[in-house]
Formats: sequence, structure tokens, C-alpha cells
Amino acid sequence: MGKEKLNFHKPHLLRVLALGFIELIYFYCESYGIVYTNVTCSGVILAVSPIVSTAFVALFLKELPTKRQAVFSVVAVTGVIMITVAEGIAGEIQPVGIVLLIGGCICSAVFRVINRSIVKIYTAFERTYFGVWCSVYHLFYGRGHFVFT
Repeated sequence: MGKEKLNFHKPHLLRVLALGFIELIYFYCESYGIVYTNVTCSGVILAVSPIVSTAFVALFLKELPTKRQAVFSVVAVTGVIMITVAEGIAGEIQPVGIVLLIGGCICSAVFRVINRSIVKIYTAFERTYFGVWCSVYHLFYGRGHFVFT
């Protein structure tokens, strides 16, 4: 273990800073979405997140998934849907919860697109460093309302 150098003068610094804030927004959306929906609904909506991410990467970065990736993404989501439907629907579902969970899926997809676009510019350490400091900044200087559910 040695010291890692951070380069603040690289291009696309706003993208790497956006990663930290998008991650915070994702966790807000997911946490409050789960509060305002039931387990069945939130499980199904959050299971669709990898497919939304794949669609965003294909749309914005022009990286199409292989047939194998597409098939197994659909298989995974189908499995989650089958398991949650078999358990039955229990609990209250509020529309704001569904909107928040969909927002979480979109934030997750945007996070993956930005992360994929800067992976050759910033090291994994630099991306993690900026993400953690965005969280710390939000905790101490922002509103600081983290949700623990």
C-alpha cells in the first residue's frame, strides 16, 4: 500500500463529481421508494435497473449488449418477477413510491453511463475518492438527512 496521487486537472472533472451526487440521489430514491411501496413492487422495479442501464449504455455510449447479456438480463428480471408474484401482493403502494423507485433506476443507469465514459480517464481510486467526498460534503454541509430503512 502506497500513496495514491489524485489528479484534479484531468478533463471531465464535473463528470466524476457528478458520480458522487448521482449516487446520493439514487440512495434517496431507493430508500424512500421502498418506504412508500411494498416489497413486491419495489423488488420488481429495482430488478429492472440492469436492463435500464443496458439501454442507457446502448443509447448514449453506443455499446450494444451481446445476445448472451441480453438473454440473461431478461432471465434475471423474469425470475425476480416470478418470485415476487408468487409471494403475493401485501401492503400499500403509493404513487410517489413508484416514481421514486423509477427515479432510482434512472439514477443507477446514469451513474453507470458516466462511470463507463470516464473509466479510462480516472482510476478506480479517484472515482471512489470523489464519490466518498461528495457524500461527506452532503452529510456535513448539505441537508444531511440520510435515510436508514
